Amino acid sequence: MYPIVSISGFPGSGKSTLCRKVSERLNFYYLDYDNFGTLTNASPDVLNDWLEAGMPYKALFSDEFTVRVVEASSASPVIIETPLGPEHGEDGINVSLSLWLEVDLDIALLRALNKVFDEGWTSTQELQSWFSGYHTAYVTFVRNSLLRQQQTVGARCDCIVEASRPIDDVVSETCASIISRLGMPEPAIKF
Repeated sequence: MYPIVSISGFPGSGKSTLCRKVSERLNFYYLDYDNFGTLTNASPDVLNDWLEAGMPYKALFSDEFTVRVVEASSASPVIIETPLGPEHGEDGINVSLSLWLEVDLDIALLRALNKVFDEGWTSTQELQSWFSGYHTAYVTFVRNSLLRQQQTVGARCDCIVEASRPIDDVVSETCASIISRLGMPEPAIKF
């Protein structure tokens, strides 16, 4: 099996961009949790129920995510974007290196909202309605759950990467950490 590297952090911390760029530079297979996560687009009520139930691990992922990660790691190194980082294991995903993208919560929120504004809303009223609902969810659930993720997952990651810097700096540091910590050879420079 090839190594599996996990990237975790707040929404808006740059996980997707970093994973894409690292996968290109180091020739890793990239899998995005958001394409498989069962709670990714869940309502605040569903998420609160999940927290009250003790945050059961199986509710976060579809079995397809696990199967795809394990299959991919039999053929090449894999980088995954995941909210759990080093907490995988019971699902059969043996993370070789976990990285947490450290960024202030307010910066991450602004980055995430910037993406939302680019989604092609049909009307200002539709956007205002979404924003009102998100504001309620953020105040009642999202903020505290993200801080809890940082305290549990972030604290247990193998490496913390300061992600409020320019993305090229973050990519360079992340690639260097992966290469050195996993004892991988330097990649050939692509022209």
